[in-house]
Amino acid sequence: MAENNMPLIDERFIRSGGLFDMMNDIADVNDRKKKRDGANQKEPGKPYSDSFLEEKWKGLTDIPFDEDEYGDLLIGKDYWIFDKGLDRDFIWHFFDENHSRGVVWLIENCK
Repeated sequence: MAENNMPLIDERFIRSGGLFDMMNDIADVNDRKKKRDGANQKEPGKPYSDSFLEEKWKGLTDIPFDEDEYGDLLIGKDYWIFDKGLDRDFIWHFFDENHSRGVVWLIENCK
């Protein structure tokens, strides 16, 4: 609470959902800004730019994947930083963590 025992945010505002709406609006603006500014830029703490990762993702289409006895797909040969025999899910997780728009975006947009 602020001085004079006045709340910083009116409780009626919070109860009406106004704070939730305001936080969603801020998140939407941040998402739009990230999408606008994120392409071809490295994110802080991310070692690779989106455009670089998109090229590496496209290169995966030429790499064979082999199914093991459990039904998991494993990369069939060494590619970039991934060693032969690495699980496809691990590779997808890497791209999901390092590309600003994630692996779903790559699957849908980088063919």
